[in-house]
Amino acid sequence: MRIWYVSLYEPLPIGGDGIRKMRSGFLTDALVAGGHEVELWLPGFEHVHHKHVWPDSSSEYINKNLTIQYIKGCGYQKDISFKRLVHNIQIARNFSKIAFSRKNTPDIIITQIPSLELAKAVTSFSIKYDIPLVIDIRDLWPDVYKRIIPAKLHFLYRYIFFKQLRNLRFILENAEIVTAVSKEFLEWGRVNGNRGVHNSDQVFYIGYPCNEERVLTNGKLSNRLKKEGVLHTDKIVFFSGTFCGSYDFEIVFKCAKFLLSKNRNIKFIFAGKGEGEDALKNISILSDNIIYLGWLNLNELKYLLSISAIGLAPYSEDSLMSLPNKPFEYMAASLPIVSSLKGELSQLLVEKQCGLTYDPKDFVDLAEKILYIIDNLKVSQSMRENGRKAIEEEFSSERVYKNFVEHLKKIGE
Repeated sequence: MRIWYVSLYEPLPIGGDGIRKMRSGFLTDALVAGGHEVELWLPGFEHVHHKHVWPDSSSEYINKNLTIQYIKGCGYQKDISFKRLVHNIQIARNFSKIAFSRKNTPDIIITQIPSLELAKAVTSFSIKYDIPLVIDIRDLWPDVYKRIIPAKLHFLYRYIFFKQLRNLRFILENAEIVTAVSKEFLEWGRVNGNRGVHNSDQVFYIGYPCNEERVLTNGKLSNRLKKEGVLHTDKIVFFSGTFCGSYDFEIVFKCAKFLLSKNRNIKFIFAGKGEGEDALKNISILSDNIIYLGWLNLNELKYLLSISAIGLAPYSEDSLMSLPNKPFEYMAASLPIVSSLKGELSQLLVEKQCGLTYDPKDFVDLAEKILYIIDNLKVSQSMRENGRKAIEEEFSSERVYKNFVEHLKKIGE
């Protein structure tokens, strides 16, 4: 099949040392491995680091089955900003401009939510040329904006975001197949798209590679940790990701202070970038057991995962996450998980016996969950083994995206 895969968020450049592929990258690899001809449409602007990697709307030949079509946008420096909205609108318009100028059309188009602007443009193109469309739900837009609306004003949500909700329904109603990263997200898509139950609509978890080698040494990072006061006897509670409104770090900071008062040799290490990194830097300077490392490359991240005792997933109470990539990353690294998310993730931790869920309002409960794992070697080892086993048997990216590709082939049958 000839496939256009239109994605807004994937680290650039695709592939290479130190680059962590995400869902678009994994699915693209699986499609190419299956012998399909893929054109991957991506912004030339890299979302995580807020920088332009490709200057214009031109294409890059990767191999005989893969070409990247870059789409130009203005870029932005803050994730929550008017300029990001302008960027998304420009990307959508430039997609349409390029797509409608093409003489050859694909057999299938895959795109995602978010963003609604780009997904709507792709949907309109697919309708015009009667091309089967696959919508992959990764985040609940525009519902994420509910976080910035006071609870007592939530009744106004459908009026304020009437246009976006109308676009959402248009996108979902016209999809041949809707896929999602969790059952909760798929049900959200069915409700908002008035789709009912479609047997072709399916969940494909984010997954994580299970065939990557562990990194057990890293001299440069090891020396840096020593300078930060991390001893070989310290137990590390580790978080890596984007510092955004989906997470509640205040509870973690209170927990760290509480454990420090108990003279526990536990260090909280944070790695990543985002809106909240300045506050995190300041907290780390004032604290003896909170360390901020900034952005890590892939090998540095693997090393931190290999020496940590716990993988932390501190989502805020109003987070709309369901089964994000973070837990799968920790499971692949054989790390016990401590998470605040209820719902599917909490059920998964219980079912696979690879982690615990804490009360997102209670820092003492978080501390108790951390201590329970650290102070019980058999429990910790069992969680490590169970999480890794679950990745190998059910949630490896190799397995997840191979199944995804097999499902997409049904469109052409």
